[in-house]
Amino acid sequence: ISNAFDLTSSHKYLKYTDWGNEYGDVVHDTALGKHIIILNSTKACVDLLEQRSAIYSDRASLPMLHEPTLIGVPAMRYSKRWKRHRRLFTHLNSTAITQVFSERQVSAE
Repeated sequence: ISNAFDLTSSHKYLKYTDWGNEYGDVVHDTALGKHIIILNSTKACVDLLEQRSAIYSDRASLPMLHEPTLIGVPAMRYSKRWKRHRRLFTHLNSTAITQVFSERQVSAE
């Protein structure tokens, strides 16, 4: 759709609005080898970024990184297992729990 000169201007939003009027709420473009997704309506933004966020918030599949002994949770793909680990990690790092651990460590010394 575009060329590099269209996207270097300070008024890109005007070009994106024109594309939205011509092509629709969701427009894909490639400029200088980069993929650009333009969302031209609130409905498109809410639908893709809020309602379908679980689809798009996953990581790339790298089989060796999913081996628990190598990296573990940071490289896990978005799944029920990841949610459980994330919930546990968040719980164990909460202020209340860290205070309990701190008190126990002090009393053990």
